[in-house]
Amino acid sequence: MIVLALLGPLVPGLLWLWFFYTRDRYQPEPKKVVLLTFVLGGVSAGPAVLLELAAEGLFPFQEQLAQAVLFGRGLPLGTTAGLCFLVIGPIEELCKWSAVAVYAARHEAFDEPLDGIVYSSAAALGFASVENMLYIGGAGHAGTGALLLLLRGLLAVPGHVMFAAFWGYALGARRLEPRRPWRLPAMLGVAALVHGAWDFTLLYEDARILFLPLSVGLVWATARFVQWGRRASPFRPSLVAAAAAAANPAPGTTGLRCVRCGRTAAAGDRHCTRCGGAVLPAHLDCPACAAPLVERSDRFCRKCGATLAGPAPRCARCGTELADLELTACPGCGGATPPG
Repeated sequence: MIVLALLGPLVPGLLWLWFFYTRDRYQPEPKKVVLLTFVLGGVSAGPAVLLELAAEGLFPFQEQLAQAVLFGRGLPLGTTAGLCFLVIGPIEELCKWSAVAVYAARHEAFDEPLDGIVYSSAAALGFASVENMLYIGGAGHAGTGALLLLLRGLLAVPGHVMFAAFWGYALGARRLEPRRPWRLPAMLGVAALVHGAWDFTLLYEDARILFLPLSVGLVWATARFVQWGRRASPFRPSLVAAAAAAANPAPGTTGLRCVRCGRTAAAGDRHCTRCGGAVLPAHLDCPACAAPLVERSDRFCRKCGATLAGPAPRCARCGTELADLELTACPGCGGATPPG
């Protein structure tokens, strides 16, 4: 039971993490980097709690907030506004952003605009999962733990992602327009504002009529950010690339590789259609985990995240490295280029 009580609050966050991770279709991020960002997001909930407790001196709200969340009791307008817009929104968004800034934003895998949304979502979901544990732990004494977990899984967990999508967009946009340093602090401010507005509409009874239109607006904005990230991706396949993919077998299916650039060749090719290099029966693997690679130009392995420094094709028969750009046969076993 103790294990279920600890893991239960994590389930909604992990399910939403899988959903947002699969939105990145062109150049998926290394799973290890995404999971570590999720963990860092959970860790950032600790400083957020401490800062919110420190704010108790300005806004004595803890007991009233607990009663409002667990028993539906109302909060005064001034206390609710100050709590939401000056304490919860700014503190929690800054803590979630710091979880991305210290690691994922500096990682070489952060190489396209959509990555800002992916990593901000991972940090937000880690934060929300730990927050779930704290809320469910308190609600367990009131006998409302299961109901609160369901409500938070449907509302609070995706809500944290939608708030973070604003500054996640700014992190991704920095890849395209680094000369606009004002965008990130501005979007952090917007995220704190919408976070505060979301909590305000839930905690202040007279404002609850605004919750639905606010939610619809946030869903729309998040979807637009994801669409923008896909359109701006340098890995988005062009019409020419799509036609070439339709005319040639999928990468890795022919067992034929260009010695010069490592690109997969079609059956019967003697020379690479990209660089003109000789084609031999070969494979191109990650040196760390031996997972098959698409091309030699890949910057990191999609399976283990290892950095790649121009891996060379190896003979599919004997494993000899094929590094000579003018090879017409494997120097190890004599395997030759396919007949043309």
